[in-house]
Amino acid sequence: MDEAAITVSDAAAANAASRRSAEPAMNKARAPLRYSSVAILLHWSIAVLILIVFGLALYFNHPRDESSSQAAYQWHMSIGMCVLVFSVLRVAWRLMRRFPILPSGMHIVLRVAAKVSHLLLYVFILAVPLTGWGIMSLRRQTAGMLNLFDWPGIPYIMTHTTHAQRVQYYQFLVPAHSTLAYAGIGLVGLHLTAALYHHFHRRDDVLRRMLPKAWTPSRRGTRPVAEAK
Repeated sequence: MDEAAITVSDAAAANAASRRSAEPAMNKARAPLRYSSVAILLHWSIAVLILIVFGLALYFNHPRDESSSQAAYQWHMSIGMCVLVFSVLRVAWRLMRRFPILPSGMHIVLRVAAKVSHLLLYVFILAVPLTGWGIMSLRRQTAGMLNLFDWPGIPYIMTHTTHAQRVQYYQFLVPAHSTLAYAGIGLVGLHLTAALYHHFHRRDDVLRRMLPKAWTPSRRGTRPVAEAK
C-alpha cells in the first residue's frame, strides 16, 4: 500500500510539474500578435495630445502677449484633462486585455529596460495630468471642455483648504509637475528611439504592431516573438 501511495504521489507531482512547464508556452500561444484597435487609438491619441499640451506649456511660459498666454494656458488645462481621461482608459484596457510579447533574441538588459520604461511611461501619463489637476484646483479654476462643460477642480482642495495650505501645496506641485513633464518627454524620446531601433535595426514587428493595419503591409525578414512584454 505504501509503495502504491508513493507511486500515485510521484505521478501527481509529475503531472503538476508538467502543467507548470506548459503554462508559459500556452500563454505565449494565446498572446496576440498586434495591439487591439482600441489600444492603438488610445496610444496615438495620448501621444498627439501630450505633444500639443507640452508645446502649449512652452508657449505660455514664454508668451508674446498676455491674451495669447491666457488662451494657451486654458487650452493646456483642457487638453491636459483629456490626457488624463485617455490615460485612465489606456491603463484599464492594458490591465484587462492580453498584449503582444517581446521579440526573441533580446538581451536580458534590453528586456528589463523595456519593461521598466513602459511602467514609467504609464506613471508619466497619469502623474503629470493629475498634478496639473491639483494645480488647477489650488488656483480654484476649472477647465472648459470645448464649451460643453467645465472640468471641475478636486472638491477637497477647492473647499477644505486654507489659503496658506494652498500656497504650500502649490509651491510643491508646480515644480513637481514641471519636472515630471520634462522627464516624461525624455521617456517619450527614448520610447521612440527604441521603436525605431526595433524597426530599422532588428527588423521586427515592435513598431508595426502598434500601427493601424492599413499602414502595415506584411514585410519579409521580420523576427518571431518570444517573451511577454
